[in-house]
Amino acid sequence: MPHTSSAHVSYEMYRGNYEHFHLRLQATLACAMEQNDSALTQELLALEGINRDVGKHHLYESTHQDRVHPESRLPFRVSPEPFVLPENVRNSITVYGRAITEYYKACASLLAELPADHRWRKYLDHHKPDSMVQSLRESIPSHIFLRPDFVLTDGDPVVTEIETSPFGLALSHFLNVSYTRVGKNTMVNPDAFPDTFLRETLGTEAKGRHLCFALTDYTKKYAGQFAFLADNFRASGVDASVAMVDDLELHDDEISSNGRRVDALYRGFYLHEATRDHKVAALLQQAGKRIFPSCKPQLEEKALMAMLWEPELQSNLQQRLGANFTVLQKIIPPTWVLDPQHPPSFPFEISSWSDVAKLSRKQRMFVLKTSGFSAQSSWAKGVTFLEKLSQDKCRETINASLADTDNLYVLQQFRKGTDFTHKYFDFHARAMKEMRGRVRFTPYYAVRDGKLLTAKATLCENTDYIHAMVDSINAPVI
Repeated sequence: MPHTSSAHVSYEMYRGNYEHFHLRLQATLACAMEQNDSALTQELLALEGINRDVGKHHLYESTHQDRVHPESRLPFRVSPEPFVLPENVRNSITVYGRAITEYYKACASLLAELPADHRWRKYLDHHKPDSMVQSLRESIPSHIFLRPDFVLTDGDPVVTEIETSPFGLALSHFLNVSYTRVGKNTMVNPDAFPDTFLRETLGTEAKGRHLCFALTDYTKKYAGQFAFLADNFRASGVDASVAMVDDLELHDDEISSNGRRVDALYRGFYLHEATRDHKVAALLQQAGKRIFPSCKPQLEEKALMAMLWEPELQSNLQQRLGANFTVLQKIIPPTWVLDPQHPPSFPFEISSWSDVAKLSRKQRMFVLKTSGFSAQSSWAKGVTFLEKLSQDKCRETINASLADTDNLYVLQQFRKGTDFTHKYFDFHARAMKEMRGRVRFTPYYAVRDGKLLTAKATLCENTDYIHAMVDSINAPVI
């Protein structure tokens, strides 16, 4: 039987072809049949199709894999339905994409024009190799996409960071492809992302050319995501592969993987790894213009958001951005670089960063974050909610950050997300349930024109730190 949308699979057809569907959720589906519950059966058919679509790929290895039910091929809670975005967010998707991509370009141009001894260049060049500092001034393509992490609130959504790493990209694409296959409408056209990605990395004539995704020991837990992308691209006639950096061959001006010349290398690793891994450093030097994204770590810092709120830079950015500047100040909360030489310009009467600890918990609604170019700046690390700390612990945390000369830190105003409910299937209880939690909406925008490539939502309960984990729901959006 061909892969058919659940919307077109009748209850009677399912009943008559039970074995042919090779369903993994057999006990629950049998129970639904006994109850003659057609609607529930349709939901479970959709869920089973999504579960089956993962195939051989483990999209990422969860740190709590033991809590994932053996029948679930996805390491999180799976819903039979896309998440419905609030109307104000859905209506502003295009506006947000244009504003965020234009902001990125404006910051890139402004930083390249600033003198090397300017305070902001010192912030963002700090501890980076000379080759990466120089790369900022080169007019070579930077990132293919930007992913703002929106936390949904009662009003405007809040951008907590603007991500450029590819981790989560394949998961978002998988969800949109799979839900579409089982008859669900989603916000994005699943073909939009592959077409743009291949055009940006390999050019208009991508067929037959070799695109290699490179991973390190630090990022290899995401190998399944890149294998999924490679399989999808091979279906389009592209020679796509996944390789560990240590297995790549560097000779003369060429990079090879398994004896095949690499036409474009996409880095599934972080630039900061070059400071500890000589093979990564050598690869970045050798790859030149064939590596995506290019080596401009300044544009991967959370501190980039603080430029929007820097009085010295605001008139310049307003001139470059026009109406987009107003849009950005509505969705990017006030953000500051933690610099002992420049005390905060808070709406409170404090004279030093450590005085933040003197504020009441209600006033102390800030998040302290490692900005970037550090192993502490990703994957649920380096994020501290100051209102949750005692005054002594808050002061200790801020002072430790100020004393850390190896890393750059930012302080960002915290705006609490609102609660939403969404259904999911509990494999352990073999029942459909509802979860109430906060939502992170992650659209991926093409840097070139700000168009939406793919998007998903992550729901977490009982936490302000929203990320994909075993107890979260991950779903496309509509």
